[in-house]
Amino acid sequence: HIADSFISRLNISKKPDQRVVEAINIFVGEPSKKHFKVKLRNARFVPTENKISFMCCFFEKMDTESREIVNCLDFILNFFDELRDDTDIFQSLMDKKRFYFQNLQKATEFEEKLKKSNMETLILQGVRTPYINKPDTMEKIAMIDTVSLAVFGRTEHPGQACRAMNLGDYQGAQDIDRMAKVLLYAVPNP
Repeated sequence: HIADSFISRLNISKKPDQRVVEAINIFVGEPSKKHFKVKLRNARFVPTENKISFMCCFFEKMDTESREIVNCLDFILNFFDELRDDTDIFQSLMDKKRFYFQNLQKATEFEEKLKKSNMETLILQGVRTPYINKPDTMEKIAMIDTVSLAVFGRTEHPGQACRAMNLGDYQGAQDIDRMAKVLLYAVPNP
């Protein structure tokens, strides 16, 4: 009974789309091929033509030897699982980036308020505590940029649809506040 349960969770009968498997075979180095195929097999998203085409481009254009490829792939697979309308994957990625950016702005604003007042005062004023992991959010924004630049050749600043920005220049926890301020002050207030 336990063995049956374990085997059913392996998704052995689920086969990734052959075009994506071919892209992995062509563009991914030998040590990572099986790992990526297993990740695809275990992915929960419903494969559509746009998602399959995107995944093929992803493996073709991303640096499959980089350390960040696994995190980017995990992010995209989870993103696809959440994605309901895949007619414009680039725009959906930019919308997700904008969502993360807005949460980052709220966290930065909250931290500024917290420097001026104590938590009790903020609670009495109705200020909500943002539930955000800043390093994780910054990493997701950087992954969106990395993937968008590789697959689509472009990205957008979260507040300006026409301005491109590479967030990959920011590394580690020490850059999070610096990056948040750059992004926060680069966006004009509406």
